[in-house]
Amino acid sequence: MSDLALKSFIDDFVGGYSREVCCPKCAGLSRIHFVGKIALRGKCEDINAAFAESPFEVRIDEWEDGEGCTVTSFPSEGDEHPDYYGYPRKSSFIALCTKCHERSLIRGQLRNEDLYWSVQTRHGVLWARNRRELVRIRDFIAGVDRPRGPLTNRLPAAMLKGSNRDEMIKLIDRVLHNGPGH
Repeated sequence: MSDLALKSFIDDFVGGYSREVCCPKCAGLSRIHFVGKIALRGKCEDINAAFAESPFEVRIDEWEDGEGCTVTSFPSEGDEHPDYYGYPRKSSFIALCTKCHERSLIRGQLRNEDLYWSVQTRHGVLWARNRRELVRIRDFIAGVDRPRGPLTNRLPAAMLKGSNRDEMIKLIDRVLHNGPGH
């Protein structure tokens, strides 16, 4: 893994699993973090430095051959969580609230209803894993020449119709500005 790829991976790992959910305590924005282990090849001192600013607890164990480290997120949650390499085999997450700082353990699959970013429309509810994805959806809907791809297949045709474009962009912009539920 190149230094840039390692930095990008660690930024995603530390910054959250790129999913944002509602805090069960205050309904604020909580970022999801994996609970478990990852194996990272590279210099252990570089990996330690990258995780120095982590908002959550990590344990870093250097491999015997010195070629990398095993990083355990939330080691106080116990070792019942299996190793994973990018994706968990068993879903366990910690949600850290950016508002009240509540720490919630989530076991099992995340449902759309758990996601923080939702837009109520007359064509149904639009869900996004995070703010960045919602902006990408808005930009896709706003585009005149849309390439076929994953978003084309995921969004209902009514949301993509040119006659609904202004309405959809307005609703998404309102949610991006005020937050969901406002």
